Amino acid sequence: MKMMNPKKNCFEIPSKIFKEMQATPIEYQENHKIKISFPIMEKYENPAKQMFGGMIAAAFDNTFGYFSYKMLQKACTTLELNTSFIRPTSVTDKELIVEACLIAKSRGQLVLEGKAHNPQGKLIAVCKTRMMILDD
Repeated sequence: MKMMNPKKNCFEIPSKIFKEMQATPIEYQENHKIKISFPIMEKYENPAKQMFGGMIAAAFDNTFGYFSYKMLQKACTTLELNTSFIRPTSVTDKELIVEACLIAKSRGQLVLEGKAHNPQGKLIAVCKTRMMILDD
């Protein structure tokens, strides 16, 4: 899957943190869902050698942001991001696979849900977001 053209209307797509986290889009169903892979790096480890919950939330936020722009060709901003952690993940899993789907869309907002799995298909975390669609 190719990346989008950067810097439309002063927005850099994909974002610097999307690139920094080495996100790789692996599946897209237009206006329905997206799947993105994030390598789990040692620098994301907490003291227990598990991936920081904040980095998992960042993977969700990156996925939702990329997906919303791909759907709308407009920027959105996150209003809420609610993450629930199910089980830990670490560098031994090698990657975190985040899948997001559209739940609702209005003229000014999106509601999206996501699930994060390890490569073996075990559920790591779930997340729901509400995003505001920004005017051009």
